[in-house]
Amino acid sequence: MSNQLTGMEAERGYSYADIERIAGLVRNQLGLDSRVALNMHDFFEFHLDDISVTHQCENIPLVHGVAELTTEALTRWDPDSRRIEMLLSEDSYTLLCNGHPRPRYAIGHELGHAILHTGRLIKLAQLNVQSQAAMHRGPIDHPAYRDTEWQASPQYGWCLVEPQIGYQPPAAVGMATSAVPKEGTMMMPTGHVTVEQLVAVLSTLPLDLTFVDAEDRVAFFSEGPDRIFARSKAIVGRKVQHCHPPRSADIVNQILDDFRSGRQNVAEFWINFHGKFVHIRYFAVRSKDGAYLGTVELTQDLAPLRQLSGDRRLLSYESAG
Repeated sequence: MSNQLTGMEAERGYSYADIERIAGLVRNQLGLDSRVALNMHDFFEFHLDDISVTHQCENIPLVHGVAELTTEALTRWDPDSRRIEMLLSEDSYTLLCNGHPRPRYAIGHELGHAILHTGRLIKLAQLNVQSQAAMHRGPIDHPAYRDTEWQASPQYGWCLVEPQIGYQPPAAVGMATSAVPKEGTMMMPTGHVTVEQLVAVLSTLPLDLTFVDAEDRVAFFSEGPDRIFARSKAIVGRKVQHCHPPRSADIVNQILDDFRSGRQNVAEFWINFHGKFVHIRYFAVRSKDGAYLGTVELTQDLAPLRQLSGDRRLLSYESAG
């Protein structure tokens, strides 16, 4: 028997295929196909409470929370409210908001317990603390496929956080037959680029870029060394209206409504900010068919450019670096 097993004996055994199938049901409920990784921050904050499990003909809701815990995360049955609570420690929640990968898997792991081990959670809640600890310390004489920790992690969490392994997107019509230079390269109409290269390019450009999707949620932003307005990774997945001061909400909504309706395509502002002349431009992003895909914000300090005059036709560097 493997000495790596750390859980209790589950009420039933699950194979890899079983776990992947059950995780897929959750992905389907959230509208995700096999190519898309689940945004765990967005899921924990906004969608976890939409999930429920059925046990002995009872529909049991799931709720999230942040608490003082001695572990990274905890899932437990609350007999008073008859709900399953999925809790993150304060440290884990901070890491989640900062984009750290570890709490993403912790959430997937705990969700595995909530869905796969509902009966166990209910039985545990009926025991006192000493009895619960004794169950965890008991000898392990069950196979891995019946171990609660083996079932929930990393198998279950992996199926949720990562896109399905082995998926191959269909070839686009008219795609060149030349081999893609390396795995992970994105093919574009005018060439190809890796994710690493694209991130580096966006971080090198002398402007800040933020993209908001068609549902008004922040999808991503560039991380250059001299950002004008600080950004936290916690805003990814958040409604853009909640990322601006309340006094700006009407302007933000007007821009988005005008872009979505097709009445406008560009909005721009310029302000003096901490010795910089900041030019802020918003552009409606549309598909080839004209469908609204979102809005991109470009922010740039124009103060150095406004000082230019005449011509520079000879090579000259601004600094030795």
